Amino acid sequence: MNAEKVRTAVRWIFALWLLEQGLLTAFHAHEGPVVTLIAVTESVAAALLLWPRTLIAGAVGLLIALAAALLLHLSRGQFIGTLPAYMLVVILLLAEPRP
Repeated sequence: MNAEKVRTAVRWIFALWLLEQGLLTAFHAHEGPVVTLIAVTESVAAALLLWPRTLIAGAVGLLIALAAALLLHLSRGQFIGTLPAYMLVVILLLAEPRP
């Protein structure tokens, strides 16, 4: 298996997982419109991350959504350590070579 196929698989698995999590949060969050907006932004951006033509737009949207989620949690006195890790994965996906 070559490196390009592995990167593609990681991108698809990561994007589909974030899409699912964003939709679950958007439809089941009862914490107000800010949380819903962040979750919808995450879902749309994750969907954009699936295709190479929209990878950059999806990555930028995900970085914004994940940063907003991190700031929201920090404002509540919570640190969710996975959010910076997810942001790092997005940055690494941006660094992958594109045709």
